[in-house]
This record gives sequence, structure tokens and C-alpha cells, in this order.
Amino acid sequence: MITMTTNDRPRLAAVELLLRQRLHSLFFDVNKLKLDRTVIYKSYRKYCMETNQTVAGLSYSLRDGFTIMSADGTGGFIVLYNDEVRSLRRQNFTLAHELGHIYLGHKDDGEKNEAEANRFASELLMPSILVRELAVRYKRPLLPVDLQEVFSVSSQAAVRKLYNIGIADSDKDKELLKKFGTLLPNPGEPHVNL
Repeated sequence: MITMTTNDRPRLAAVELLLRQRLHSLFFDVNKLKLDRTVIYKSYRKYCMETNQTVAGLSYSLRDGFTIMSADGTGGFIVLYNDEVRSLRRQNFTLAHELGHIYLGHKDDGEKNEAEANRFASELLMPSILVRELAVRYKRPLLPVDLQEVFSVSSQAAVRKLYNIGIADSDKDKELLKKFGTLLPNPGEPHVNL
């Protein structure tokens, strides 16, 4: 029996979210995930145009992204992201990170919450059980470029994942492997990520 720790909470929350998806690719585009709460993604520029603000007027505009509560009283969220300085892979990680704050119920950006949101994003975009299965199939230690190609993530995200892979597997992880394992490439076969 595997004992779960509080460090597993972000990983398990990401796994639970992925299990509810009907995806046909290992590029988990955060914009296309089906969520059980209202989350709207907008670039800083678009949000500012809609609200008659300037980007310079946003106190968080130097960050990759941040989340605000929707002003309409519905309990929804608006995730704002900087679409000018980062690649699409980095933007996807930023959106996953912000989604982690939402799904983990964070109320602030303290060091612990930031680490948990990063762990959630990493697990959402590169589930540990799929990364370990990929290494088994390749019959060698994985390189960051392997994760970049298979999961369409940035080199920085891939390096961090390989450094912090973890080993605990729950029944939900095994269910995730069964659901998405067929999408993993096999050695010698070309991999196309749609």
C-alpha cells in the first residue's frame, strides 16, 4: 500500500482532472480541457482592451500569468497570461500552473502554493506514470528532449520533471496509464503529437 503525503495532493488533483478528459494526444492543451468550474483564459492585452485598462496598470503584468476571481459573482475565475514574451509551450505551462492554484484552492502566491501549482502543472502536462512508462519503452534514461517531443513542453519544464519525477502510483495513476498509455510512442516508431 502506498502512503500519500500532502505533497501528493497537487499530483493527484492533476491526475483526477486528466481522467475526466477525452483526449487523443499527449499534448494536453489547457485551453481545451473540460473543467468542472468556470475558467476563462485571456491575454493581458485582451483583458485590458475589454476593461479599458492599460497593461502597465495591471500590478501583476510583469508575471507570466495570474488568476482573478470573476467580477460577475458566479464564483468563476479569469486566468490572465502574458502572450508577448513566452512560447506557446511556456504559455500552456503558465495556464496549467494557474489552473493548479484554482483546483488546489489557493488564496495567495506564497512559496508553498507556488511549488504546489508547479507540481500540479508538471503532472497535468507530463503525468509521472506516463513518463516512467516512456522510459521503460525506450529502455534507457530519458532526456529532456524526449519529454519535449512527446508532451510538447518547454525544455525547462522537461528538465524539472526529470529531476522531480517521483515514484508513488495510486490506483488513479494506473487508470491514467491505461487510458493514455496507448498514445505513448514505441521505440523505432515516429511520434507525431497532434
